[in-house]
Amino acid sequence: MLLALALSACGNGGKDGKPASQVAAKVNSGEISVHQVNFLLQRTPGLTPEKAPEAKRQILDSLVDQELAVQQAVETKLDRDPTVMQTLEAARREILARAFLDHAVAGKNQPTPEEVAAYYRGHPELFTERKIYRLQEIGFPADPGTIATVRAQVAQARNGEALLAGLRDKGIQVAGTVMVKPAENISLDILPQLSRMKEGQSAIFENGGKASLVTLIGATTAP
Repeated sequence: MLLALALSACGNGGKDGKPASQVAAKVNSGEISVHQVNFLLQRTPGLTPEKAPEAKRQILDSLVDQELAVQQAVETKLDRDPTVMQTLEAARREILARAFLDHAVAGKNQPTPEEVAAYYRGHPELFTERKIYRLQEIGFPADPGTIATVRAQVAQARNGEALLAGLRDKGIQVAGTVMVKPAENISLDILPQLSRMKEGQSAIFENGGKASLVTLIGATTAP
């Protein structure tokens, strides 16, 4: 396939005073613009002035390969394939939604250093007193009768296994699991209370129609 590079025409202006071309390369009947190259160049991490010329060449080579593939896809009518069309539309919607969110966030006032420091001080369980927790969680329905039964069993059971057995004997459908979680992976609704619990203590947390009995097995300080 014929490829005619036009990089020499991408300067500040021609010798005859005509405006410089915005075409970085011609690929058959298609074109790659200088703006396309610059867009990808700006998104290249760790780029230094010394590496810029080589990075431009690599980006242009990549765009040429991409343009050739796109032309072949159009020629074989892949752009009309239902799956391809749905994928393109999904990508378009995602990009537009992200652009809107970025625009919305950009209009918000950034927090001051004082506000940031105040947030750190106000959430010691996430920062200066951060821990990694080993927990046993037992899930069950969050109706008042079940919750009352669970509280009574907690007072009687010697350990987690005995608690599970006692609840099942009462006909309560429960599911138990043991997990290790750092503070930042725990809901902020329960983290403050959890951070104050001692090893072996349990607490019931409700969320909609479900409830959990969480027992603190152990915690490692990791500020």
